[in-house]
Amino acid sequence: DDHNNFRHLLLFHLRQMQEYSQFSKCQFTKVACFFVNEHGKIIASGVNGTIAGDENCCDHHFETREEHIKYTRDNEIHAEQNSILELATTQPKFNTITVYVNLSPCYECLKNILGLTRQLGSNKIRIEKIIYLEKYHRTSDDELLIMKQKANKFNCKLMSLEEAENEF
Repeated sequence: DDHNNFRHLLLFHLRQMQEYSQFSKCQFTKVACFFVNEHGKIIASGVNGTIAGDENCCDHHFETREEHIKYTRDNEIHAEQNSILELATTQPKFNTITVYVNLSPCYECLKNILGLTRQLGSNKIRIEKIIYLEKYHRTSDDELLIMKQKANKFNCKLMSLEEAENEF
């Protein structure tokens, strides 16, 4: 039935994403993101990391967490952003996208994902769901609620794995 198919596909993509996150060269937080079309096919993927050819986080020794945070802010691209960049270079045709990410997106990534929505033209795009495995530890419950409301404004559901499973 539809519930079992959805759950099977959901868990399949989340397992793949967890494996894929290990390609991140970040010493502290490995994040992966998949954009999946309405047929269940991964159409774009990304991990957090530096621009190709730049030094990676793992090439440095950080004395403090703050040093790492500054390096990350100045040099790394989030997994969601890398997925969007891959999507832009491959230009697949699709209509409905579900985004899978192992950590809840930051507000900037949420805005970028929602910005993919297109109502006009031959290539209409709808971001249906953003499903995350874990809430990012720097995101408060209040911030997450605001982000969920922002997503809802664009007819998108920002939801945890548990919420996605309970939806059916």
